[in-house]
Amino acid sequence: MSALLKVDRLQILSLPAISFTLEKGECLAIVGSSGVGKSLLLKSVADLVPPVGTIYFSGQSREDILATEWRKKIRYNPAESGWWADTVGEHFAGHDKGGVWLDDLGLPPEVMEQSVSTLSTGQKQRLGLLRAMNDQPVVLLLDEPTASLDADNARLVEKALKQALSSGTAICMVTHDLKQARRLADKIMTIRQDHIGMETV
Repeated sequence: MSALLKVDRLQILSLPAISFTLEKGECLAIVGSSGVGKSLLLKSVADLVPPVGTIYFSGQSREDILATEWRKKIRYNPAESGWWADTVGEHFAGHDKGGVWLDDLGLPPEVMEQSVSTLSTGQKQRLGLLRAMNDQPVVLLLDEPTASLDADNARLVEKALKQALSSGTAICMVTHDLKQARRLADKIMTIRQDHIGMETV
């Protein structure tokens, strides 16, 4: 049976070739020093930058799937999400305004009526994650999902991610927090300039 996501000899900057697989409900955490290429790896898998290497989804090569369909199935959420409209709710058009995830992430329903300019950095980070989860992707690619959060809100995010994993969503996340990686991940990839290591948790 084919892996849900298979990355085969992906070349990022001058790093050794990167290969890994991800199954339904599985979490891979990626750790390493700043600037080593972790975010670029996620963007390559998301097809936001041209990947050098081969990436498969359920046995199909990236080249055989329309880019729009690929990005519905495999959703990238950056550390700082983009905002293009005045109010929060405008960014959730066609959705149920966050549904149960709002409360899970410690956000009141009224936040949907707020101006984006009044949001804190931590609120923006949680709302960006909410947007990504609302699209119900099969694979979530998360870049430092709790970097701007205090300990209490980081715990809420981790709990929500565990719920997503238990429902079958696969998660590949970059984190600077090795303790967080061990709490959430099934395996941890460590990226160094001259070595790519993989550890099962």
